[in-house]
Amino acid sequence: YSTTEEMKSLIDLSVEGIEIKVSETQEGLETAAASIQLNKEKIEQKVSVGDVSAQLSLENGIVTIEGNRAVITSDNFSINKAGEAAVTGKFITKNESMELTSIQQSAGMRILHQESELGRLESGSAGDVKGIGIGTQKVMVFHNGNNIGYIYNPNGLMSQYEQRHIFAGNTFFAGDIACGGTKNRAVRTKNYGTVGMNAMESTGAFFFDIGAGVVGEEGICYIMTEAIFQETIEEEHDYYIFITGTSGKECKCTQKEKEYFVVKGEVGATFDWMICAKQKGYSLLRMEVLEVPNDAVIDNEDMVSVDDLADDRLEKEAFEYLKEYEMEIYSL
Repeated sequence: YSTTEEMKSLIDLSVEGIEIKVSETQEGLETAAASIQLNKEKIEQKVSVGDVSAQLSLENGIVTIEGNRAVITSDNFSINKAGEAAVTGKFITKNESMELTSIQQSAGMRILHQESELGRLESGSAGDVKGIGIGTQKVMVFHNGNNIGYIYNPNGLMSQYEQRHIFAGNTFFAGDIACGGTKNRAVRTKNYGTVGMNAMESTGAFFFDIGAGVVGEEGICYIMTEAIFQETIEEEHDYYIFITGTSGKECKCTQKEKEYFVVKGEVGATFDWMICAKQKGYSLLRMEVLEVPNDAVIDNEDMVSVDDLADDRLEKEAFEYLKEYEMEIYSL
């Protein structure tokens, strides 16, 4: 067989600048070329094979890098040819804001540790509100410019009431909490699975304590209230005592003081007691009217339990929500 190979080299010196160029052409192959151009305004380096090229340009105040792929390797910053970037320091912008734009549908930023996802940042929406999402693959919290927060579960049902959210660890809220459903604790049992134990609801903000006692030889029993409990309740408002006899003998509360209350009755009478007092700072609170945003409907009549829905409806609603979510992300 035969091949045709042509190699060229060029050095051009002039008052305007210097150009150095080397190229190689083989029959049936793309031309490979490298060049350096130098003048008083800039230095330009270029390497190419056919349509694939890389170029570095240096001029006053500007460094330009162009190429099909860019690779940067250093101790504190690197980019590989797959477009993956690694930074050991912080991203800092000198402007008031940073803009992140994606042309790929459903794209976002993921935080990984040893190939395992710890969290993610995505743009999207919840209901009719578009915003930014911060969270994990299981739970996303969306927020827009109007301080409206939403929670979105990409692996479960997407409708407003038929989704479930799980928080691992302690959760603290600085403000009030309102919900349209029940407030309960999930308790695992030996024979009945996990059951919901509901919180005691009242018309006002109260604290409760309970205990038991027995009437002494003098027909009297003093129940001391703990100092810690006293500091959590309103001192200017009276508290309530509920006595339940447990021995068939007569007994009742006859006196209430700040540090204790008195139960009198037959000698040996046993009883259970409960104290109910106004929470400090909330003595006037009683069934206040809540200001609920228009897009956060919490009427009990509108709520549907996931267990009451057929599997085909669950799959249909989840698919429709996912389709709408992807379209909204693409249009952002």
